[in-house]
Amino acid sequence: MLLLIGAMVFGFIQMEKTDWSNGTKRLIHAAMAIFMITVTAFVINWHKTVWMAQFDL
Repeated sequence: MLLLIGAMVFGFIQMEKTDWSNGTKRLIHAAMAIFMITVTAFVINWHKTVWMAQFDL
């Protein structure tokens, strides 16, 4: 998870150095945010399922 966050931060920094238009950067930022939220939701759901199975909750 930390590697994924680090890759996103690195990509963000590299993208800011480009001369792309603000609209393109905003679209990419939105895509990055949606991707990270989706990954986080999957990880939380998986973690919850594993803990419930482990402790029979």
